Order: sequence, then C-alpha cells, then structure tokens
Amino acid sequence: MKQTGRIVKIEKKILTIEFEKHEACTKCCSCSAGKIKRIEVPQKQCQNFLPGERVDIEINSARMLKVYILLYGLPLIIFTAIICVIYFFTNSPIKSFLAALMATIITYLILGVYIKTKEGFSSEIVVKKLF
Repeated sequence: MKQTGRIVKIEKKILTIEFEKHEACTKCCSCSAGKIKRIEVPQKQCQNFLPGERVDIEINSARMLKVYILLYGLPLIIFTAIICVIYFFTNSPIKSFLAALMATIITYLILGVYIKTKEGFSSEIVVKKLF
C-alpha cells in the first residue's frame, strides 16, 4: 500500500504524517477514505525530515495480509469449529454459541499478544521524500 502525505510535526523522535486526500475521495466523501488521516512513525526509520515536507509512505502489503488473515480468518474458523463440536455433544444451540463466543474472545486476546511480540508481523513503514 502506497500513499502520499505531509509531515505535520516532529516530536520526541516521532514523525506525525498526515495523509493527503485522493482527488476522487474529496468529491464523494461517502466513506472514511475522504477524511484526513494521520500516522505516527518512529524517526529512526526516517531521518533528516522537516515539518511540511511531502513524503511517500509505503506499508508492506504481504505483512498486513498475514495480520488480517490471522485476526479475521483464524477466529472465524475457531468460532465455527467450536459451535459444531459443542452442538454435536450437547445438542444445545445456546451452549454451543456461548462456548464459541468465549473461544473467539480468548483467540483474539492470544493473537493480539502474539502479533505484538512476534517480529514478522510488525508493519514495516517506509517513508521517502518527494522531490
């Protein structure tokens, strides 16, 4: 994913970058893509920048896809599997739903910790100056 932005401020070794709106989005504004968004990037990844400079921001799409699959796909699979297994043994839709809901919540909590601590899942943001 690649987007253009402008450095708003540099404070405590963190760059605050404001994304520019796409031309088509300013005309429509039916979704959140038309709104101004900001992102904070550690300055160690991008040195020698000044406030007001325009930059290209690129986020590794393959890493983001892995995170999305883990955060959405795995809990859905677990939710479905728990419902089927518990319903098979208890024949109670309420018990199977509640068990699946608890398993899904626990899965989200575990995945949240795993993604934050695992090296390969952190989003790598590349910031380049526009000339």
